[in-house]
Amino acid sequence: MDWTSSPFLDQSQAKTNAKLTLTIASPQHDATIRNNAGDFSVSAFLKGSLNEEQALQLLLDGKPYGSPQTTTSWRLTNIDRGTHTLTIRVQQSGKVIASSDTITVHLHRASVQ
Repeated sequence: MDWTSSPFLDQSQAKTNAKLTLTIASPQHDATIRNNAGDFSVSAFLKGSLNEEQALQLLLDGKPYGSPQTTTSWRLTNIDRGTHTLTIRVQQSGKVIASSDTITVHLHRASVQ
């Protein structure tokens, strides 16, 4: 008997076990961003859904940026010019349960000579 298709299988448990996948939708890897204020947006695509114990954490250069959240977009402000890495993680009870690939972006800010 195939119990995986049984009507007796707890569907909420099946959803919990579904694999979350996370990708950075914007900006693109190796993108050059020109913004004199050092502001830009990051958005993610999440396949699957977060449960009430899970949150998304944006990492800028390997360090958390802002607080964990449940929305898939961030507004970064006053970021130093130069090359930066971005990663987004799904966290639950302090543990990382899914992560996007790390991308690199290049922020250009005009400097006064």
